[in-house]
Amino acid sequence: MASSVERDDLVWVNNVPYNVKEFASRHPGGKTFVSLYGGRDATDAFATYHRRTFPHKSMQGYAVPKEVAAQHEPVASSSLSEDDPDFLNLCREVNEFLHKTGRGKGFAPPVYYLKVALILVAAVVLEVSVVREPNVFLAALLGFVFALIGLNIQHDANHGAVSQRPWINIVLGMTQDWIGGNSLLWLHQHTTIHHIECNDLDHDRDMMDNPVLRFSPLRSRWFFQSLQGFYFLALEAGYAAKVIIGDWYNLLLNMYEGVPISRTVPGWRWWSSVLARICWLVRLVAIPVYLHGWQASCFRAQHMFIVHALACTRPIPFMFHEAFDWASN
Repeated sequence: MASSVERDDLVWVNNVPYNVKEFASRHPGGKTFVSLYGGRDATDAFATYHRRTFPHKSMQGYAVPKEVAAQHEPVASSSLSEDDPDFLNLCREVNEFLHKTGRGKGFAPPVYYLKVALILVAAVVLEVSVVREPNVFLAALLGFVFALIGLNIQHDANHGAVSQRPWINIVLGMTQDWIGGNSLLWLHQHTTIHHIECNDLDHDRDMMDNPVLRFSPLRSRWFFQSLQGFYFLALEAGYAAKVIIGDWYNLLLNMYEGVPISRTVPGWRWWSSVLARICWLVRLVAIPVYLHGWQASCFRAQHMFIVHALACTRPIPFMFHEAFDWASN
């Protein structure tokens, strides 16, 4: 993804530079989403999230003269723009279908908030129970409920899809921090990078291989990776190390896997993420270890992380192999 560290206050759409800071404060979806693209080409981002051509005419008040930004203009990486009529025609068909089926606005119905309340109450009750008594079954169930929060509440909220009111999306999006993730890193990794560079082996960090696991059949395979469908469970048991160490590393360096987070993102986002991680460590590491010791706490945590990770994979269809084809391909 193209970026310009020197001018994080600019964003490019179809090679036209705009002032991020001025527009972010008036963006209907809140400041964060626009700020994440500071210093970047957001042509694909607008096309994929809004499914229409960019309103250059109405945005003229935020445009920056090209000669001012000439030395900082990133190499355009856009591929889905108004120059792609097939993509825009597909977007129009999708929009028409959503309007015909009563889902034109795309925000959550009232019953969604009932689901949110039930899941969050279950999470709090289970967490208190597990912290008081390290029960393996309850720990596994807590991992499953945490997965429900990650796949439902935080995912939709951090996409800005739950409500037209940005503050509701912000609050519910922070449930990612509650379950041990990080809302700022998730927004940067998932919203800014993954959805725009989806399955791109060179740019999508979700597709980046590590020495042990292979995530794409397009990558060359080491002989032992044909068995990853078996040994990945052991890796999931140690997933806590990634959460505790890896996310701290990225957060403190204000980046994700080497891709820096734009400096135009509101500063409170970073501080709230740091405080939330400290809170999580106290809740699910310090207190359990103090009450029950390392051995019981780690054993419980392994079951929680394994079930959490398994629940976050594709739902098991009628054909078991289809759900876990990544395990051996």
